[in-house]
Amino acid sequence: MKRSKLWSYFKKEGDGNVICTICNKRVKTSGNTSNLASHMKHKHPEDCDVDDKSLDKSQRKLTECGGTSSSLSRSGVSVNLQTSDESAKPPETSVDTVEASCSSAVVVFPTTKPATPNTSANTPKIKQAFENVYQYSKGGAKYDRITDAIAYFIAVDNRPFYAVEGKGFQHLIKELAPLYKVPCRETTKAKIDKKYDTLSKFVADKLKNVDYFSLTTDIWTETLTNTGYLGLTVHFLQQNELQSVTIGVFELEESHTGEYIGQQLTGILRSWNIDTEKVMAFVTDSGANMVKAIRETFGAHKHIPCFAQKNLSHKKNFRTE
Repeated sequence: MKRSKLWSYFKKEGDGNVICTICNKRVKTSGNTSNLASHMKHKHPEDCDVDDKSLDKSQRKLTECGGTSSSLSRSGVSVNLQTSDESAKPPETSVDTVEASCSSAVVVFPTTKPATPNTSANTPKIKQAFENVYQYSKGGAKYDRITDAIAYFIAVDNRPFYAVEGKGFQHLIKELAPLYKVPCRETTKAKIDKKYDTLSKFVADKLKNVDYFSLTTDIWTETLTNTGYLGLTVHFLQQNELQSVTIGVFELEESHTGEYIGQQLTGILRSWNIDTEKVMAFVTDSGANMVKAIRETFGAHKHIPCFAQKNLSHKKNFRTE
């Protein structure tokens, strides 16, 4: 077997150790030349002419680790292999200890810190989401606008209050405003009553500045319950433009006599602060009770029969003849 050149720098002792002939330091061999080569490499590098081929596998592994920090670059990632400070002194350890030292090397990746979620950028989105929920909740601006629009739809189109609970209407609102919850019929009715109170005050203030009025009135009977209703509309000029306002449709609880109708009309005008002296004309159909109510309450000179009703009456008489 070929003898390693390392033995020319050491002499054996009986206890398994060797003595360096250069510095007289005792080195433990453990049956191989790994510690001998390490001693020469670190303590007497200028006197060592041992090439890498004379080192065994474990010693080359230690040499590759170097006992110090080395840096590798792979795919743009810096890898540092760090071992303990034992590399500063001769490794008086066995092969097993050397392998353990290399395998325990710490791998450090000093790369850029991983990107963290930009919470400041996400905050406005979260805030906006909560703001949208609030806007469509009761008391929010969008909730009030949609509810007002529904009340307007019911009033202007003469729709029943239960229309808001219809399947088709609910589906329509869900498609237009998914976050909006349609109020029930009772809530809608209360909303319209509140709107009426607000608008009636506005109209009453407007009528205060009117000098003269003409009025039209008629009675309508609901056939299902045989209930009569009296409607009254006022007409006036404002800035040379004709204005018409229906100030109410009121249920008649008694027989439709001329006297009772006259009392109801007087009470309605009083509730709106309309002076009867400002009434210039009262247009009604030609029914005997209506004619009597106007002539006895407001004066015969203020009553004007409805031209359409009068014309229709003449046509009926002509056909009868």
